Formats: sequence, C-alpha cells, structure tokens
Amino acid sequence: MNNLSTLFTTFCLVIVFSTTTSAQQSTEQCGFNHAIEFLNQQNPNYKQQVDVIYHQRVTEANTKQANNNKTIYTIPVVFHVVWNTSVPQQNLDDSVLLEQIAVLNEDFGRMNADTNNLRPSFIPIVGNAQIQFELACVDPNGNPTNGIIRVPTTVTFGGGFIPNMSSIAKIQNTSQGGSDAWNTSEYLNIWVGDINGGSTPSLLGIATPPAGLSNWPANSIPPELTDGAIIQYSAFGRNNPTAISNMVVNGRTVTHEVGHYLGVRHTAENTFGGLFGSICGDDDGLIDTPIAINLNKAVTHQEILVPMLFQLWEICPIWLKIIWIIQTKIVKTALLKDKLLL
Repeated sequence: MNNLSTLFTTFCLVIVFSTTTSAQQSTEQCGFNHAIEFLNQQNPNYKQQVDVIYHQRVTEANTKQANNNKTIYTIPVVFHVVWNTSVPQQNLDDSVLLEQIAVLNEDFGRMNADTNNLRPSFIPIVGNAQIQFELACVDPNGNPTNGIIRVPTTVTFGGGFIPNMSSIAKIQNTSQGGSDAWNTSEYLNIWVGDINGGSTPSLLGIATPPAGLSNWPANSIPPELTDGAIIQYSAFGRNNPTAISNMVVNGRTVTHEVGHYLGVRHTAENTFGGLFGSICGDDDGLIDTPIAINLNKAVTHQEILVPMLFQLWEICPIWLKIIWIIQTKIVKTALLKDKLLL
C-alpha cells in the first residue's frame, strides 16, 4: 500500500505541475489574485486571515438565503472616466455607462437573459442578491449630479505582463493624472480608463473592498489603492464601440469586479491554497454557485478528475503503467480474499 501512496503522490505532482504550467502560460484578466498576493507580502498571514473571516461570513450569507431574507440594498455609483487626450475614444459615451448600470442590476437581481442556462440542480437554491445599483444623484457637497466624472489626462496607467499596482493606482488620484474618489463610505467608485499602458489589454479589472469592514482583515486595501473597482475602458459595458475585438464584452467584467468589491472570491483558481485549487480548497463557499475548473466553466469533481486521469495515463511512461497495473491487481486480490472470508 505504501507503493500505491507513492504512485498517487506522483500523479498529484504531475497534476500540480501541469496546472501550474498552464496557469503561467495564460494571461490573468482579473487583478484579484495579484492584489491578494501583494497584500500577503506586506502583511504575513494575510491570506489565512482572509480565509478564516470569509468562511465565517459565507456561513452567515448562506443562512440568510435559507431564511429568505428580502432586504434590498441600493448602492450609489460614481463613474470616473479618465481618458487619455491622445485617445479620445476612451471617453465613453453616457449611453455606455448607463447600460453598464443596467447590466449590474440584471446580474445581481438575476434578471439577466441567460438565466435559462442554469443547471436544473441549482434552481431550488439560486437567488436574487437583493442589491441594486444607481448612478449617484447627489455629490459629496449635496449638489445635484449625474454620477459621472470625466477627467482628461496625459498620464499612462499600468502596463507590463505583471500588473503594476502603483502605476494603476494613479488613476485614483487627481494629483497623479487621475480622479480622486468620492467618499468611499457613501459611494461605490468605479474608475474607467486604460490600465494597460496603451498595450493589448491583459488586465481587464481590479477591485478592493471597503475599508474597515468586519469581514476583511485590517490592511485589506493596498496603500496604493482606494476601495472600489478599476476597469479597462475597452472591457466596459455591453454597447461599447471600442470593445476589445477578440472577446465578448457584455458588461460582466464590471459585475465580476463589483463582486470582489462586495467580498466574493473566485469560484475557481488557487488563490488561498489547497492542492487542487477549487477541487479541494478554494471554492467561493456560496451554496448557489457551482464548483468550477476555471472562471468560465462550472463542473463536477468527476468532470474534472476523470478526463485529467485519462490524459495523465496517456503521458505516463510504460514502467509507471506496469507498476500501476501490478499494484491494482494486488489490491483487487486482497479485497477479493477479504470478501471471501466474510
């Protein structure tokens, strides 16, 4: 049985290596993992603290859903459109911003058109988040507003394969060519601009939670960042004439990042540890979201493991296959003997 354990460990290592290699080769479009890693470097054990507190709050959230809590929360939103004067198409039209608010309300209210794609097994537990969004109608000084701030700039934000938090954060500061946040305890601030330094977008968005919340540890906001969401302008809205050409842009990037702002983690990926990521440790914990192998595909454990094991079998050296077959026969023989003795 020790040989079997060794063999299983070998399979695990191959899976981990394959998964890690694949992750390194793909471009990460959400900055959530980068922000968590950045904070963990500055504050040792930060990820562990987040994980413990998160699961406590998830239990409470699942309980409230089971109790059919119907309280509706309205969040006032302010859009900071920070556009480079050399690329005027970054200055998105009001219609694109208004449509993005509509997408947020559809998605968080489960009124989106693709709800018919829901798996039947989740119909009994799927729910409305009881959250709605509206553009702010009063500014911090009590004056009427449409909730849209437009700031022309000559500053470049972000760029590079690994997101540069300090450079991206400039978009949140007027003194650095961006736009200062409105009172973050009263508004959800969303910045819209080019956060890829003029290069082909690799990062579509990043979000940080409100400061001082009980469901996040201290120091949850990187010192460079203000809480809220920052979105690549070409990944914003669903009627965006400047949308990225090689992907579907339907407003879900903002939905995704606002989810992080509200405290929800990825349904997949190995942000917080666990040998197989979401298979063994990094699921979001919410009862109405399925386990997922990546951000775009929800699957069962069997759908993940069976194809993976078949693929591993194909690439295994012949000597390892022989050992596996021999060990399997030994185990079957032992089990058969035990059954005959019963």
